[in-house]
Formats: sequence, structure tokens, C-alpha cells
Amino acid sequence: MDREYKEFIRLLRYFVDIQEPKYDTIHVIAGFEDKYILLDEKKGEITNECIQEFVNEIQDGEINYDDLLVSTLITFAPRKIVIHCTGQIKNKELLETIKNVFSGKVFICNGCETCTINVVKNEK
Repeated sequence: MDREYKEFIRLLRYFVDIQEPKYDTIHVIAGFEDKYILLDEKKGEITNECIQEFVNEIQDGEINYDDLLVSTLITFAPRKIVIHCTGQIKNKELLETIKNVFSGKVFICNGCETCTINVVKNEK
């Protein structure tokens, strides 16, 4: 099983490497209720744009936001990913998967204005 996971990661990494990056930087803000907010390099929200691409493909059933996040990041193949509010991520394996697929491109924010604004927004 470990070998299969490593092969899967290798294939995803290859897929990301051959794509032209659609964004220079994507900021991932982990929110409450297992959802994520995505911002571009200018901190403009792109969440709806990302989700619309996949909503049409999703059959009736529950949306797995972790899978949706990974699929979106792979599709957009950003040069850099900054992950904010990591304490809100319940699935810690998700973080490891993103780090493995986007090796050397993932940066974990330890607190910034973006984190503060979104924590306050989600508490309301």
C-alpha cells in the first residue's frame, strides 16, 4: 500500500511538472467545516472559479473538499502554495499529500494578516 501511495504521488507530481502554471502563487486558507478559501497572488479570491470547474463533474453525492482542493491545486499547478490557518485542517494527511505532490513549492504560514482576518470572519 505504501508503494502504491508513493507511485500515485509520483504520477501526480509528474502531471503537475508538465503543466504550465496557471497561477504564480495560490494562498489556501483552511476554514471551518472542512472548506477552503483560495486566493491568487494578489489575494483576490478565486474559490468560486476553482469550484465551478469541478461542480459540473461531481455526481449527486457529498463533496469531499479535501479531494477538491488537491484536484484544484493540481489543475492550476501554481509555482508556490502558501497554506494559512493549518490548525483548522482536520485531515493532517492532506497537508502531507500536498507537500509531497508540490515538493519545494509549499510554504506554511505561521500567522499573518490574512490568517487573522479569516479566523475572525469564520468565528462569526
